[in-house]
Amino acid sequence: EQAGDGNNAINYFEKTLQLDPWLVDPYQHLARLYTANAQLALAHETYIRFLKAFPESIEAKRDVFRGSGHSTPNKK
Repeated sequence: EQAGDGNNAINYFEKTLQLDPWLVDPYQHLARLYTANAQLALAHETYIRFLKAFPESIEAKRDVFRGSGHSTPNKK
């Protein structure tokens, strides 16, 4: 049943982004759901879509970096 809930959530966030691609939260939730479901290619694709929609967003860049399996670099 949890897998069904995850798929419903994925469908919900994908539809939300189709209606309004300028929302930040759906990209993050969607990428995290894909990661939790071991769908890493789809998670990466979602992070890239997020970055393309918000190229100046430090949050988007951080999420893409974390999604690639790297740790966050230390700030100086």
